Amino acid sequence: MDALRIESSPQGFRVFASVTDGPGRRERELPALWLRERVREPEALDPVTRQRLYNPHVLPSDLSIVDASAKLGSLCLRFSDGYTGVFAHAALAEEIAPPPVTPPQIPWHRNSPLTKAVPWASVADREGLRAAIELFFAQGFVIFTGTPQEPGSLVDMASRFGRIRETNFGRLFDVYARPQSNDLAYSSVALFPHTDLPYRNPMPGIQFLHCLVNQNPSGKTTLADALAAGEALAAEDPEGFEQLATVPLRFWWMDAEAELVSEGPLIVRNPQGRMTGVRYNTKLDHLPLMSAAATQNYHQTRRRFAELLANPEFVLRTRFNDGDLLMLNNTRVLHGRTGFDPNLGARHLQGCYMDIDEPAAKLRMLARATTGPSPCPSG
Repeated sequence: MDALRIESSPQGFRVFASVTDGPGRRERELPALWLRERVREPEALDPVTRQRLYNPHVLPSDLSIVDASAKLGSLCLRFSDGYTGVFAHAALAEEIAPPPVTPPQIPWHRNSPLTKAVPWASVADREGLRAAIELFFAQGFVIFTGTPQEPGSLVDMASRFGRIRETNFGRLFDVYARPQSNDLAYSSVALFPHTDLPYRNPMPGIQFLHCLVNQNPSGKTTLADALAAGEALAAEDPEGFEQLATVPLRFWWMDAEAELVSEGPLIVRNPQGRMTGVRYNTKLDHLPLMSAAATQNYHQTRRRFAELLANPEFVLRTRFNDGDLLMLNNTRVLHGRTGFDPNLGARHLQGCYMDIDEPAAKLRMLARATTGPSPCPSG
């Protein structure tokens, strides 16, 4: 927001804001109801929780501004329901153009300038933790090196970023090859890049994988950026991309204790329509019943997306070393592995999940700056 303008008319006062819109600026009116909803005085907002003490849903729909003045970076307004409020320009600017919930996601290719290793010791202070979270949101993953290797130490490390989410695999799970397991992750077979737990609602936004020991020369980890692959698909087949973003798939998983089912499109978009990730797991997805032609079209597009996800242009291969910790955006960066022979050496990882808003909340707390409105002029 660049400036505020108050306009007087026989019907009352109107407030306009000059906002940056692309390369230029345009003026937008701030409706009386929109402004009235944003009052911040102690009688309207609890000073501790910052939650409303009144119900804005019952305000009169024909609410108007009957008096308006500006002074010292604040806007003072009296409304037709008798309420007088003060609004800091800076606070209104944040409401008009809210800062992004998380830093922008940056699609990457194999040869992009990625930060592939971050020393764990660097997150001991606030600035290091903030930098690591920002990096995580930008590129979708971080690999920390030099972490403790004691079993269970992942709980304390993950908790630096937020609260761990317990799932059907427990709070902490062990990844090593064993017979009669309830998931292929606990075998030695190759795993195509995938999203974990797409049958959960919501899907866990983050997976942590902590390497306790890896003495096996095979079993490399693969990471594929679904955003970059999705951009490539949208450029070459926009209609197919739209089909992947709208047709709901059914994801299903079961073991002796639970049966979990969820539905949703393969391509995940935010409320503004921008792709943010995927639900992608070739072991678990089931197409809905469609016409033969629609099924064939969907299959062809999904097959092309699979080809892009397997394209070396969009895939990183790395080997877990003892003490490495992978923090992964589970719905954006797909992870997999090459097959391995468990007889060639021990390979033991521990993992856990977390909702994506946990480090987002931590980041906003670390970056928080407090501002308050100037007092309303008397008279």
